[in-house]
Amino acid sequence: MSSTRYAADESELQQQRWASDPEFSTSVSALLAAKRIDLVSDRQMRELLWFIQWRSLEPRGLRRLAEEIVAKFPERLGTPSMRRLRLKPGKKLSSTETIRVREEFPDGRTEFALRSEQVSPKDYQGLVAVPDHTPEFYRLDDFMSRISAAAEELHEHLMRLCIDPSINLNRLNPSYFEPDGVGSAGVWYFHDLLGALKQLRSDCSRNTDTILADTEASRQIHNALDFCFRRRRMILIEGKAGIGKTATLKAWCNRQQGLARYVEVPSSNDDRSFFCGYRRSDGRRSWHVL
Repeated sequence: MSSTRYAADESELQQQRWASDPEFSTSVSALLAAKRIDLVSDRQMRELLWFIQWRSLEPRGLRRLAEEIVAKFPERLGTPSMRRLRLKPGKKLSSTETIRVREEFPDGRTEFALRSEQVSPKDYQGLVAVPDHTPEFYRLDDFMSRISAAAEELHEHLMRLCIDPSINLNRLNPSYFEPDGVGSAGVWYFHDLLGALKQLRSDCSRNTDTILADTEASRQIHNALDFCFRRRRMILIEGKAGIGKTATLKAWCNRQQGLARYVEVPSSNDDRSFFCGYRRSDGRRSWHVL
């Protein structure tokens, strides 16, 4: 097996030089997610993880999901002290408020130091004074900028929820002194991340009901699919062309929010084409099929 190759900065421009860029890795493999989800005993939590994995297959994947969470629940963005103090944008924080808020930020004591305040680290003569250019006060916007920068990496945390077995899904509040909230299902800058995901999943499921026209054929197909889904049985749906079989099936799969997948395979009769179409539906690369 050949080792990974990298193009030198001064080399001739080639399209493939960015092929290994992590920006292209937007989807979570269902195979890896299934191994992690199989270790979860709670049914609702398993369904939530499948929802995250399913959303990762859409354009922009988990980045788009992270942006939706922040946009839908802006009141959850911030630390507990920021929410308790009900700070408004542009507000000038007192020294007491600054100290209280910064304690809930990773490295907040150093990053948001106040002028003439003595902080660690120590030298052999004792405490080192803060430099003169340190601000005398901070505004809420300074802290929100730090939170916005941290939220840019929320999509990575969502990916870890799906595939990292070391994350404790019952531990919702990370320690502010841990890097990136290692081992916790939550993040320090957003209140109740899992609760927000559950509510978003529920809202998305309800919204799919308004997309498809309510016809006798669609109702019969929905009822048949619901029954077979509960019983874990296969079903064959036949009917005249144009009555909405495919559209109804796609809408029903979307309503399940990750628990059922729509798979479209080509009309060819070879095994490779069939399995390539199947693997594309769950986030696995089709060229892995031999």
